[in-house]
Amino acid sequence: MRRLGTIVMLGVLLSGCATVQPGVTKNVTVTVAEPSMLPAAALGMRRDAILPLLERDAVTGYEQDAVTGEFRPRTTKALYSTEMVEAGGISYLVDYYIVTDVKSGKPGESDLCPLIYQKDILVGKGRAELEALKAKSGE
Repeated sequence: MRRLGTIVMLGVLLSGCATVQPGVTKNVTVTVAEPSMLPAAALGMRRDAILPLLERDAVTGYEQDAVTGEFRPRTTKALYSTEMVEAGGISYLVDYYIVTDVKSGKPGESDLCPLIYQKDILVGKGRAELEALKAKSGE
C-alpha cells in the first residue's frame, strides 16, 4: 500500500512538470525600434497632426488571471515620454514612442523610437538623428 501511495504521489508531482499552458511560447525575438516603424509620421508634418495618427496602446508586459489562468497584455499609451533638447541655440521637442512589444514592463531604449520636432514641425526620426542632435548640443 505504501508503494502504491508513493507511485501516485510521484505521478502527481511529475505531471505538473509536463503540462504546458496553451498560447505560451518560449521563443524570444528582439526587435529594435526603427524609424520605419512609424510610417504615418512624415518629415514636415505638424505634431498636432501626428499625435492622433500614432495614438494607440502599446503592450508593456503580460499578467496572468488568477481565476482562469489566461494571460492578458498590460498596456500603456504609445507616447511614452517627451523631452526638450537644446542644440545650436535651437530648442527641439522629442517624443518617444513605444514601437515594440515590451516584455519586461518598462520600455528600454531599444523599444522607443524618438520623433524630433522644431517649432512643432517633424524634422527628424530615429535614434541616429537624435544622437547626432545631442552630439551637436554637446550632451
